[in-house]
Amino acid sequence: MYKLTLQHFKSDGDSIVRKFSLSDDWEDSELLLIVGITELTLSEAVKFARQAREKGIVTAGIPVQSIADGNKDMRKFREYADAVILTSTGTNANPEETAEGISDLLTKAGFVNLDIEDVQDIFRDTGTVYFGTGIAGGDKRSADAAGKALETLPDICKANRILINITTGTEIMLGEMSEAVKVIEKKADPDVEIIWGHVIDEEIGYDVKVTVFAALNDKERKPYD
Repeated sequence: MYKLTLQHFKSDGDSIVRKFSLSDDWEDSELLLIVGITELTLSEAVKFARQAREKGIVTAGIPVQSIADGNKDMRKFREYADAVILTSTGTNANPEETAEGISDLLTKAGFVNLDIEDVQDIFRDTGTVYFGTGIAGGDKRSADAAGKALETLPDICKANRILINITTGTEIMLGEMSEAVKVIEKKADPDVEIIWGHVIDEEIGYDVKVTVFAALNDKERKPYD
């Protein structure tokens, strides 16, 4: 059974502090990921999302299972949270891996680094965010990995904001990373805002992993009770 956890981030000078707990000090964070939401943990997730909304913290939820939007608690969660991150099937078999696609951009070294404000801008008040990932090797590894990520993303042409995480070993050229971005740009709306970063993971070897978060901007703006 999955346990609801929080991943929260706060700026401390040039560093980002990453924590995994339900401790009180998450309340001064700048980005909150609520990971492992199920129907059993949904009411607890609503509580944290509401508190985060009141404190102005950008918040995204990552469900384990598909939860119908007609579910009363899910409607409340969507009202309070900035975003709900889903795969094309509506589930996240490994929600921690999904969260790492975001958090690695803030906590790991790379050739193209992002600030926490960049990530906040992607998720703030956006609603549904679809997540897809692809891994490839060979001469066209970057483009192929991006293509595989797109295969798992529905309606990327409807996204108005896209976050891309390109993960490689140390042997990568900037032009090769740009190839992955170009593959995604061709499928996206011409006016889409794209932010991308690079993460070094030596365990990946010569392969390239591309993770894409496509924000649909379908959040309903309702007064919070």
